[in-house]
Amino acid sequence: MGDEGTTTAQGQEETETKRENQVIKALSACLIVGIAGAQTPTPIPALSGKWTLDPRAVECRAGAGASGIGASGIGAGCGDGGGAKDVCGENLSIELSADAIKLQRVVNGETLTLVLALDGSPVKRPVPPCRERKAPTDPVIAKLMERELAAVKEHIVAGSDDMTTKASREASRVVLRSSYSTGRGVNGDPPWLVIEQTQRLSLTTLGQLVVDTDRTATETTGRVIKTKSRLVYARAKAFDRPMP
Repeated sequence: MGDEGTTTAQGQEETETKRENQVIKALSACLIVGIAGAQTPTPIPALSGKWTLDPRAVECRAGAGASGIGASGIGAGCGDGGGAKDVCGENLSIELSADAIKLQRVVNGETLTLVLALDGSPVKRPVPPCRERKAPTDPVIAKLMERELAAVKEHIVAGSDDMTTKASREASRVVLRSSYSTGRGVNGDPPWLVIEQTQRLSLTTLGQLVVDTDRTATETTGRVIKTKSRLVYARAKAFDRPMP
């Protein structure tokens, strides 16, 4: 009788052990699947290529005091390529890899190239223009403007008006965060304008490149001016197709 009880107890114990082992195996399988899913890299957005601005899809939403930006010439035009932006202008070339983005534009006959690591490493360089700057045809006026610019530069600490940009991947978007100012004076005066901006690059379901820009300009008086703009680009070859 005692032997039968012992046998029954051992059988129950073996059954419980088997159940526990099955549960552990099931949980382990779920954990492995979860880890594998978490480690699956997000596909690289198809941003690479040559892009041409679609002027029909320019949008600008200015916040309070935005007219002050246009009046000062900083960011005039808001969404039409005005101001200093990394992604702007009519034509743009992008090379995107898993760890870096390369942006190229041609302004005033010069190719501007910016390469950014997607780990947030900062890159500092002179503020890039967004559009062509035509010199005055009158040589006297051109000379005066040149002297005025040189005089302004003499009163600014070299490099203090440079632009610093960082890049990162956020899901299917590439985000560029930049900051720059009008520069510190050699006499210790702070810059009269400091600008922070964020540009988000993404694709629409139709394959267009969308560039959303949030821009905040802060004056020494404490006034804050915010603007939002959107530029839409199509692949350059799309504009070569004949209209139906």
